[in-house]
Amino acid sequence: MNCSPLVLLGTTSASLTGAPLTFDPDAGVADGNVQNTPQSWRVRVWADQDFHVSTSGDDATASDCPVAAGYEGITVVVSPGGNLSVISAGTNGNVWFTRIKHAG
Repeated sequence: MNCSPLVLLGTTSASLTGAPLTFDPDAGVADGNVQNTPQSWRVRVWADQDFHVSTSGDDATASDCPVAAGYEGITVVVSPGGNLSVISAGTNGNVWFTRIKHAG
């Protein structure tokens, strides 16, 4: 089996509340070659409180994918030019987003 290592490209934290929060994985990441084909992002999302996540492009709601609080979180794929949204499932807290890619 040929496995390539994961490369973590940066982690961003934010406040997790009852208001939807949008994360754009392309923000602040310049591609030096404008002819490169845009690529999807893998984003690991975790929080210290239960939350809901959406990659539909709409604001997250309590009907979207539930994720339990804790370090494991969830890894989602965000389409090129897309974003993801999270919302607290109850209690306010903190949320972290890590951009991930496979090396090689």
